[in-house]
Parts: sequence; C-alpha cells; structure tokens
Amino acid sequence: MALFFWARWLRRRTTAPRYGAWTAYALLAPGVGMTIDGLVVHGFVLVGAIGSAASPADRSRILANGISEVIWNQAVTTIIDVIVTFWLLLVTWRWHWTAKR
Repeated sequence: MALFFWARWLRRRTTAPRYGAWTAYALLAPGVGMTIDGLVVHGFVLVGAIGSAASPADRSRILANGISEVIWNQAVTTIIDVIVTFWLLLVTWRWHWTAKR
C-alpha cells in the first residue's frame, strides 16, 4: 500500500518523469492480483473443499495444499514489491538530483 502512495506522490510532481510512477503501477498490479487470488479465491475454495471432504486426512491435505499456494503467492508478491521499491528509489533519486540543478 505504501508503494502505491509513493508512486502517486511521484506522479504528482510536475518535474518528475511520468514513466517512473506508471511503471511502478504496472509492476504492482500483478502483486495485488496475486494477493487477492491467494486470500479470497483460495480461501473460498478451501472452505468449500474442507466442508465436502470425507476424511480428516483429506481435509488436512487440502488445507496444507491451500496454505502452500498462498505462501508461494505471497513470496512472489514480496519479490515484486522489493523490485518496485528499488525502482521507485532510483526514479526518485534521479528526479531529486535533476531538479536541484
């Protein structure tokens, strides 16, 4: 969420390059999509699958697979967030020193 505010702040600077904020938005969109997919979609699938599973072993297997998918989604989202953070640092740093001249 903070990265969206940072990109928005950078976009509102009149002398800042426009490609910086828009690239950040484009890179953050898949991360947000994966978070929504992991928390909402997999959550509803898990609740439905666990309710219809016959044995406790099936329930635990379904739950473990769902948790594993959500954890991997969040790991990829974290990597994307780190890349966007470095991108915004670079663009803000370049804009800051260019504007001072």
